[in-house]
Amino acid sequence: MIRFLAQYARRGRSHHELAVLLYAAGHPVDADTVVGGMRTVLQSVRRDFDRLAAKAAAEASAVEREWMLSDAYERAEALAELIVDQPRGLAATIRRQLRSAHQPADRGDVLTVLVSLFRTVLGEPPPKTDEYGLDQLLYAFGAHGMVEPVYPGGPVAAPDGPASFGDALARFAGPDAFEVPTDITGAELAAARSQAQTVGTVFAAIPEGPARHHLGGDHLRSFWMPTDPTRVSQVLVSFVKISRTVALQVEEVAEAVRAQGWL
Repeated sequence: MIRFLAQYARRGRSHHELAVLLYAAGHPVDADTVVGGMRTVLQSVRRDFDRLAAKAAAEASAVEREWMLSDAYERAEALAELIVDQPRGLAATIRRQLRSAHQPADRGDVLTVLVSLFRTVLGEPPPKTDEYGLDQLLYAFGAHGMVEPVYPGGPVAAPDGPASFGDALARFAGPDAFEVPTDITGAELAAARSQAQTVGTVFAAIPEGPARHHLGGDHLRSFWMPTDPTRVSQVLVSFVKISRTVALQVEEVAEAVRAQGWL
């Protein structure tokens, strides 16, 4: 633990973040401390996002009320306009992903993706009928292979098309993703950590090529990032919530991957 603290304790990192990272690394941390740490981390991220979106909207040119699509849309658009020209960060990553997928990547194209993403975070995801917008989101996340057939006429990982990605994005990036249940037990937390580690190992083991492309792209390799307190909190909370409604077959999937010789 001393070695861990020497590596990850740094100026500006809160004890809440350290508690989450210690738990992700397998160190014994009281469940209430971890849950409280995750709540603080996610609420902080959410507050910062809301503050920035509100500031961007306040500084943007006023829009006639009758022309406003919605408050969430206007804030999402204002925030997207604020960062779309930045040479680094999210906008630059989206631009690079679109180009690597041989998709249009002009300012307007990146802006469209940013607005769709920020609308989702603000609780108003793009409608399922917006197939083009959702399609571009898939390209931007390097996950378009999930809606492409493995071979002409063959199976598709996400048979409902881009709309299914929109549902998943809303689940993992919408307002509810930042809400941490108050009644998470130590057993649920331990199970979520074990499942996340297993899924992360499975994803990272999928070799580069068609298999990885059709299952979600290179982002699979960074699914479980035990050095990022925000990502750890999001993944653990998501696994707890999903496990309360669905029996996850994580070990069965891992066994199938082992049968392929990838693990």
